Amino acid sequence: MLKSVSTTAATTRIWPKAAWLEVERIAMFLLLALFGGAAIRRGLAPLSALETPLKKLAQGELDVHVPVLTHHEIETIAEAINSAATAIRDRDQHLRKLASYDQLTGLANRRYFLERLE
Repeated sequence: MLKSVSTTAATTRIWPKAAWLEVERIAMFLLLALFGGAAIRRGLAPLSALETPLKKLAQGELDVHVPVLTHHEIETIAEAINSAATAIRDRDQHLRKLASYDQLTGLANRRYFLERLE
C-alpha cells in the first residue's frame, strides 16, 4: 500500500535543495563570466600592442618597429608590418635620391641645393 505524503512536507524537503542548486548555478555563471572575460582580454592583448605602431605608420612615420610576440598569427602580422615599413622607408630614400641627383653624372642637381638652402 502506498504511503501518502503531504505536498507541504515534500516541498519543505525539496525547496532548500533546489535553492542551493540555483545558487550553485549562479556562482558557476559568474565564475565563467569572470574567467571568460579574462581569457578574452588576454587573447586581445597582442592585438592591442599593434595599435600604436600601426597608427604611427598610418601617419607617415616610417621608423616604426612592431614587437614580435609569441602568438604565431600575431607574429606573422608584426613581421609583415615591419618589413612593409622597411620597404616603404627604402623606397622613400631611393625616390629622394632620384629626385636630388642626376642619374647620368651622379652629381647633386638644382633641387638638392634648393632643399639644402631652406
